[in-house]
Amino acid sequence: MIAESFLAGEACALILGDNVFYGQHLTANLNRAWQTQSRATVFGYHVANPHAYGVIEFNDTGNVLSIEEKPLHPCSH
Repeated sequence: MIAESFLAGEACALILGDNVFYGQHLTANLNRAWQTQSRATVFGYHVANPHAYGVIEFNDTGNVLSIEEKPLHPCSH
């Protein structure tokens, strides 16, 4: 919403400052997200200690229900 007038309807990527993007199939995943321009794509990564990160909660169809920062009782890893 902050950049809505600046973007003027164009596609964009929002990367938070404390995130690093890397990993197997990264280019393919980014290309797939780009092809789905009518929707948002949230990238997540399985971690051993989810208490230290933001945790994404998905519904049964894979849509994001919530993102909780550093939860005491994480719903996933």
